[in-house]
Amino acid sequence: MREVLNQSEDRIKLWPAALYGALEQLTNAGFIVELSGSGHHPKGQSERKKYYRLSRTGRDALEEEVGRLERLTRTVRLKLHARPS
Repeated sequence: MREVLNQSEDRIKLWPAALYGALEQLTNAGFIVELSGSGHHPKGQSERKKYYRLSRTGRDALEEEVGRLERLTRTVRLKLHARPS
């Protein structure tokens, strides 16, 4: 939640219910995998927290979405530059 707040420059506050619901949906869809057991947490971080990693399916979906957003951005920029000032 803090990372989202930091990366969004304090514009997006992710509430716990939204975060945990999203994690459940992403796990059920196969986009992320929960890392269980010891040794799967970042050094210096609590072992009580849950950690996730992007699955191959999730990475493929992310790459597809990045491509879609890049195409959309290109289209919008072309339209902006085509308009008379």
